[in-house]
Amino acid sequence: MALRERGAVEELRVGDAVWFAAGEKHWQGATHCSPFRYISMQATEVSRIVDWLKPVEALS
Repeated sequence: MALRERGAVEELRVGDAVWFAAGEKHWQGATHCSPFRYISMQATEVSRIVDWLKPVEALS
């Protein structure tokens, strides 16, 4: 699944590709009944690669 800060949960299937804009807060990961693996490609911006946010414990 993928979740954008101001958006709906997106269900992801094998082989899906998701794009997030620079600076767009988002989360991705497994659900309670399905594992999740991903490959991330990103460009550096002014010597910064990524700002990690707090982990998601559960979605309400």
